[in-house]
Amino acid sequence: SGRKNQNTVLMSLLLDTIARHVVLTAEEQQCVLDLLETRRYKAKTQLQQTGMVCSESYFVNSGILRSFTYDDHAHER
Repeated sequence: SGRKNQNTVLMSLLLDTIARHVVLTAEEQQCVLDLLETRRYKAKTQLQQTGMVCSESYFVNSGILRSFTYDDHAHER
């Protein structure tokens, strides 16, 4: 029950963040929520593997996410 309540709060935060940029109908909000899942990751987990095309988006509600890219010479940018 506690985890379900926490997920409800997180989803509400996400919808509030989206609402800063675009207005969604209640039906559109429900479509967004239906597509989402809550995941927890341990520190230093690599979410995207080098060379793979990113197919997911992340909403970080707690902690830090580091983002970087490599150029054609494998130098971090």
